[in-house]
Amino acid sequence: MSAKGINFADLSDEAKKTALDSFADFYVAGFKADDLEIINVNANDEDMAMINHLIAENKFMTNDNLKQVSLSRTKQNYLNVINTLDMTYTKDGQPVEDWVEWTRKHRESEPSED
Repeated sequence: MSAKGINFADLSDEAKKTALDSFADFYVAGFKADDLEIINVNANDEDMAMINHLIAENKFMTNDNLKQVSLSRTKQNYLNVINTLDMTYTKDGQPVEDWVEWTRKHRESEPSED
């Protein structure tokens, strides 16, 4: 679904940091808005549970602080999740498509319940 770009696994280490930072911002905001169902379609439940548990325990923090704390403690879980998604990136690690737009397109392609 994403435009042409580089897969996360093929990014340089520096670009992976940029991509992960962007994704963590999106993830924390999505958690607080109870809006992670599109990510959950592809991601491993255990990885998301680890991240979500840590965010829930510290929900009193600002989004920036939550991102830093959750990345420091569940970085591998974030990496596992981001590797399951079909987002592509520029060579510097920026998502080719905005995460909100990516989510919107995936919602449109999901079958709706009657």
